[in-house]
Amino acid sequence: MPTAALLSRLQPGDRRHALPILRTRKDPDTDAALRTAAAAGSGEGRVVALTILGERGVTDHVPAASALLHEEAARGAAARGQASPARLACHLYLEALPPETTLHLARAWFGAPRPLSLVAERILALHAMPDDRPMLETAGDEALATGNMYRLCAVIDALATIGARASLPFVARVYGTAPYSWARRRVVTALIPHRCDRSRKSCSSRRSGIANPNRKSSHAALSTWDRPPAIG
Repeated sequence: MPTAALLSRLQPGDRRHALPILRTRKDPDTDAALRTAAAAGSGEGRVVALTILGERGVTDHVPAASALLHEEAARGAAARGQASPARLACHLYLEALPPETTLHLARAWFGAPRPLSLVAERILALHAMPDDRPMLETAGDEALATGNMYRLCAVIDALATIGARASLPFVARVYGTAPYSWARRRVVTALIPHRCDRSRKSCSSRRSGIANPNRKSSHAALSTWDRPPAIG
């Protein structure tokens, strides 16, 4: 089926089937169809088109995506409601783009109202850099104090991406005090790649960053946990 026809027929939930198919298509007709659906399409077809264009590093739609997110943020919490297909399309598009295009946006939007902050959290979870650590830990302390567990989970994900040993006191505090089990599980998931190898005298975390605060924990038990769900 031609790409344009496929995009026009997609229904909610079809994204997981359509993306693997369309990712393999690199011909000019497909590129044109994706760009048309991204600019003027609607529903699931636009979500799929923008996701693929983001993965391919096409930045043409960043201004439009930014404008839509700012418009929704300006409406206020009561008017924003559930995520629309258009918002989801912009979210997935920006998340898929390379960090050199989106990281500066994420830093600017991190303290903004939703949905800007949600997009920022996801971008930082993927691409946060060491310079972002103070901002993230400050936000994490605020989230822990106010009980904003979704925000806290996003912060942990971003700090795990950075992998700085200096974040150990913060993540240990989260593990010890957060009432939300997914936040604690995110901490452990973030620490597992940096665990000490019992078969060696040296600890991989000394080279990689964050150390494991609980070396007696059973890795076999931890590895059976499901990965925490995406936030947002």
